[in-house]
Amino acid sequence: MNTSVFLRQTAAILLISLALGLVYNQLYPAGISWKLLLPSPGAGQVDFIAPDSAFRVFLDRGVQFVDIRSAEEYQIDHLPGAVSLPYPDLLKSPDRIEMLSLPREVVLYCFDNDCAPAREAADLIRALTGSQVSILYGGLAYWIESGYPVDQPGGGN
Repeated sequence: MNTSVFLRQTAAILLISLALGLVYNQLYPAGISWKLLLPSPGAGQVDFIAPDSAFRVFLDRGVQFVDIRSAEEYQIDHLPGAVSLPYPDLLKSPDRIEMLSLPREVVLYCFDNDCAPAREAADLIRALTGSQVSILYGGLAYWIESGYPVDQPGGGN
């Protein structure tokens, strides 16, 4: 095969791929879910859930979102229907988990991915309730960036 033919065919494939990607992003603004880029579960086997997948579960009402940020941060904004369970409070009195009557599936979140307590909270909640616990990848920041709804008690919805 001639080198110039090979280069032309490769360029054509790349241009077609780029065009298809642009069309897809116009049709589905949330983009493609990149599960391969999500952090892999650690020793505690904590799963991460992408915001687009979490939003689908949110619409089905099949999951309880738990905000482990401070109560003050929760008052500023939080996912609709989320319950507040600040991580320090969870450590002081783990029995608060039982009072929440958590369903079989729980999604924890902080503000962003820089949330070391999320894994520990997930392990604790799973151990005490037997619930399947996931962590919202990118946290509230990525949820908002993806255009999903947020409750803002201080400033309306």
